[in-house]
Amino acid sequence: MTSPAIPDNKCVSAWKRPLVSFPLLTALLVFIGGAMSAQALADADSYWHVAVGRWILQHHQFPTQDYFSHSMPGVAWTAHEWLSEIVLFEGYQYFGWTGLQIIASVCFAITAAYMLRFALQRMEPVHALPFVAICLSMVSTHFLVRPHVLVWPLTALWLGTLFAASESRRDPPWWLLVVLLLWTNLHASVVIAIGIAGLVAADATWQEPSMPTRLARAKRWLPFLCVSVLCVLVNPQGVGTFVHAFEIMRMKSTLAVIGEWQSADFHTFQFILLWIVGVMALAFTGRLRLSLFRIVFVLGFFYLALKHQRYHSLLGLVSPFVLAVPLAHAFRREGAPASDNADGLDALFRRLSQPAQWIGVAAIAAMGAAFTLVARDLIPYAPGAATTPVKALAAFEATGVKGNVFNGYGLGGFLIFKSVPVFVDGRADMYGDPFMDTLGDAMLLRVPQALEKVLTKYRIAWTMLGPKTAAVELLDHLPAWQRIYGDSVAVVHVRRDLLHAARPGLSPPTHQ
Repeated sequence: MTSPAIPDNKCVSAWKRPLVSFPLLTALLVFIGGAMSAQALADADSYWHVAVGRWILQHHQFPTQDYFSHSMPGVAWTAHEWLSEIVLFEGYQYFGWTGLQIIASVCFAITAAYMLRFALQRMEPVHALPFVAICLSMVSTHFLVRPHVLVWPLTALWLGTLFAASESRRDPPWWLLVVLLLWTNLHASVVIAIGIAGLVAADATWQEPSMPTRLARAKRWLPFLCVSVLCVLVNPQGVGTFVHAFEIMRMKSTLAVIGEWQSADFHTFQFILLWIVGVMALAFTGRLRLSLFRIVFVLGFFYLALKHQRYHSLLGLVSPFVLAVPLAHAFRREGAPASDNADGLDALFRRLSQPAQWIGVAAIAAMGAAFTLVARDLIPYAPGAATTPVKALAAFEATGVKGNVFNGYGLGGFLIFKSVPVFVDGRADMYGDPFMDTLGDAMLLRVPQALEKVLTKYRIAWTMLGPKTAAVELLDHLPAWQRIYGDSVAVVHVRRDLLHAARPGLSPPTHQ
């Protein structure tokens, strides 16, 4: 396939380029939106990622076993996202939570600009802009201050460079392996990069007209793929990187109770619906035609998105690179061929599709910096209240009691951040299905005596649970336990014998 006749950006001299461009303006808008997002710091995992980065720098090593819980002491656990966690800790140490949200917003903005630039090089602006807007809306659903956002620019660069090489019948550039070396130490999703490279290589090979040329193309891609696999192993987990990915997908019970791993609820609006309707409409009318391996690519990521809503963002991220050329041909059939002599609004759109001048880039960067300085004083950057039980922890510490905690899943990140050994936290892959089943039985009272057995087995001294957790009501009625604090975030119970031993005669009030 060949893309529509859009002027080659390399042929446009610097002085003829626009001051600003669509990708540059998109980057600014996405950055501002990300910096103002209330959801970015709403996830409890942000806390423990920062804490792990702190531990790595304090001990000058990677943790290879669990040091953060009392329920799984010494169990094998490797911080495979160690580089992201160091970045997050350093950002927090020097700039606080504001710095972390700004870092995540910059990553999102760079990704958005690159996605749109790739689409504009292959599609008419009037089609590329709404298409990428839909894709970015899907990506935004998983915008959080967590390691996966730090690799969004690398994912886009990996996709864009490989597809560009395939479409122009060039070999994949070897410098791209540096992206893989970074990716494999930033986030475990690097396994997907190998699948992407394999499908792109297969697509590039399939497009060759004859068997000899297909074999020749395959021979040129094969060394790159082999070295890519080796690059993925260059991290503290080694071959465990691949094992880890498959183990997570086999954790049925755990994935069923974690929100982002559940299927989308289409009773409420989902941005993926726009993607589904658009792609299906073009496919049913016969306008959208994909090669065999692009079909596999699209259906594979679409299946993941339907199965787990966390993959809505990944489907949005890969779509511009897979569908840009096919969509350009689909829309091209509806109208007259593109003309370099466009005028009026078309001419403006074409001009803004070209790369911007460096002075424009500097101006947009300065506007982003100015917005950051203003937002820092106006926006209270801090993790969400629902995952930050500050008062509940203070109430427990005031009792003087020491011992193990039985905590809610979403409260573990904050406790690790505060150096409190937890019962459970967001590292569900470490705890495994049997443990998570036991946790669910105890918290939701699904099995008689399950809570009491857990409290005894793990020598629990105090509990910190969400106020709507079923176990809270039972603890209120167990004679061995006393509620010492409760609010809309967390309820704290302490064993009466430990409470009275630490503070004789103390009978703390219950706060509602």
